[in-house]
Amino acid sequence: MLAQDFSYLNAGEWNDAPDIVAGIYGVVEVPAPVPEPGTMLLFGSGLFGLVGYNCRSRKQAA
Repeated sequence: MLAQDFSYLNAGEWNDAPDIVAGIYGVVEVPAPVPEPGTMLLFGSGLFGLVGYNCRSRKQAA
């Protein structure tokens, strides 16, 4: 049984698609992770705004 060591690929991920510039297979860079606290703050403030808008529109309709 043959085994291959792909530990040298830890800086990126293997991409099976041809490279656009060079036309070869290779390792591509993994995008930077999204900072979670900022994302949650933005999502929470948007959700809070939608709930507030919904409550105001219901009070005005009644």
